[in-house]
Amino acid sequence: MNKNIIFSFLVLLVVLASSAWYLLRGSDTPVDVPLSSIATSTPSVASSTPKPPKMVLVGESNVPPPTIVIPASGVNTFEGEGTVSTISDLIARGGDQICTITTNTSDVESKGMVYISGKKVRGIFTSKVIRSNIVIDSSMIQRDGFVYTWSSMMSQGFKAPVSVVAKNQVIPISDTYSFEYDQGIEYRCNNWTVDASFFELPTWVNFSTAK
Repeated sequence: MNKNIIFSFLVLLVVLASSAWYLLRGSDTPVDVPLSSIATSTPSVASSTPKPPKMVLVGESNVPPPTIVIPASGVNTFEGEGTVSTISDLIARGGDQICTITTNTSDVESKGMVYISGKKVRGIFTSKVIRSNIVIDSSMIQRDGFVYTWSSMMSQGFKAPVSVVAKNQVIPISDTYSFEYDQGIEYRCNNWTVDASFFELPTWVNFSTAK
């Protein structure tokens, strides 16, 4: 099992939970955040793997919201698709994978796509904050020993060494929120032909080193 990849997933989900906590701790005044849609029906299998969409940031109103395409079932899928497991179990399968995963809490509903190739990971998520009905786009990339995260809630992203992120198996968000790598997820995976461009960092995001 590659624990570095597991902890990269933690960072992405920390970003999602942090954004939700930011909204939940304040007033219910709507935040000017672009909404995203998720394809809920199973499309026909395309001739090539769908490209990960560019995440919409505040101020980029000319960029359409991303649509997360769910891979069709029955094509190169792993045994146990659609079942509830954990991130660590999913990563332990190894190989090159493209997965849809869902994780829900009482505060946030999240769906997303995850692309895995060796030690590189790309994750794209759309999360709905239940109380305020706000939708947040979040993304992460792990490469070259660093984890990069960004979301539609902020005008900049953050990066941290994988070695630093991997020090704790439980990452606190605040006095109330934390995430454990054994938290359950629902997943569906397909094999994919790796495209190196999926793991390129976005040029429109400035990354600051997380303290």
